[in-house]
Amino acid sequence: MANPSRFLIIVALVVGGILVLANAFETGTVAATPEPSPSPAKTGGQGRDGGGQDGGQGGQDGQGQGQGNAQDGGTGGQDVTDINGLRIAVFNATDRDGLAGQVDVILTRPRYGAQQAMEPGNSAESLDTTGIYFEEDPDGANEAAATFIAEEVLDVPDAVIEPIDRAPGIQEGRISSDVQVAVFVGADYAG
Repeated sequence: MANPSRFLIIVALVVGGILVLANAFETGTVAATPEPSPSPAKTGGQGRDGGGQDGGQGGQDGQGQGQGNAQDGGTGGQDVTDINGLRIAVFNATDRDGLAGQVDVILTRPRYGAQQAMEPGNSAESLDTTGIYFEEDPDGANEAAATFIAEEVLDVPDAVIEPIDRAPGIQEGRISSDVQVAVFVGADYAG
């Protein structure tokens, strides 16, 4: 007859092994993140996905020495925009259901840390090209965040990037004044 304590130890080891394997297949590592700020800040040396395994983490002054390779999207120590704490809204400007929700999840998960200022919704019009609209601010951080989202997160380098007062309408009313960056996902992203 088997000893019950041995059985419990084996079960704990199996569960622990499953957790280790599950974490091994994540696309990036979780790094300590600074407290969310009301506007985006600069950091240095992160990978394209905000902390890829080989992307390196920047120093406190944003001038850290990053390592990277093309596979992991490392930037080799170049400054990239950190959107942690950025208040966003995402709208679907295509006929593909659920696209705004998918992009919202990408931007708000820990890798990027943006904050949802509005529920994902639908644009009042369809767009061939993704539009990313920013609330103008004195230091230009929101515009830099919009550019980062277009080029690095969504990989739509030809996205329209303009002040938020030029954004298309939305079906659910109007864009909240809490939003720093509004993303209108177009057909170029939907593929």
